[in-house]
Amino acid sequence: MQLQPNQTTLDYSTYIGDNNLDKVKDIHIDYTGSAYITGSSLNGSRNVLLAKFDPQNKLVYSKTYNL
Repeated sequence: MQLQPNQTTLDYSTYIGDNNLDKVKDIHIDYTGSAYITGSSLNGSRNVLLAKFDPQNKLVYSKTYNL
């Protein structure tokens, strides 16, 4: 998701995951503008999600790790 500086206008949004209990836990933006997202998913087992978006909002990678 990307908001305008006034934080009232949505520029961009996307969906990662499925209809299970997916949750974003943290988002970090690095000095290049890339966004790193961590979260969890409950799709039969507990999973950890790690994803990266580049500054142009393109998904660089998305990986889930089974716990």
